Amino acid sequence: MQYEQDYIMRLIKQVIRALIGTLLNRRTTLEHEMLANQQQNSGDDLFQRLAVLADQGKICEAENILLEAMESGSDESLRAGLLFYEHINEYDDDYLEEHNFSRAEIRQGVLDTAERMGTYAMAAPLFPEFYVDGE
Repeated sequence: MQYEQDYIMRLIKQVIRALIGTLLNRRTTLEHEMLANQQQNSGDDLFQRLAVLADQGKICEAENILLEAMESGSDESLRAGLLFYEHINEYDDDYLEEHNFSRAEIRQGVLDTAERMGTYAMAAPLFPEFYVDGE
């Protein structure tokens, strides 16, 4: 079971990394890069706030804040979302369960973020639902 769990965690991390790469590749002009660097700081601030809440066991509260921020569809909020799901993916199953969250919800959060990015079709086949069944 531990091997399977490690595999699922690695799979989620790989999908997130691929999506972050896709998100960053959207920015092609120098102007866009300069704007992205400014926005990245606010995205990092959002991610830091979410990570602190999650580390305090307030994962659901952090996700609610994230979902509200992602309503804008801005690259920085999407990036913060991917980083957030990557961060909570590092928690062990006991911590997630203790705080009413699951690996399946992380997977779904990544897929929802991918959908907002317009990359759902790329992300969904990378980890079919059966990888997280039984959680």
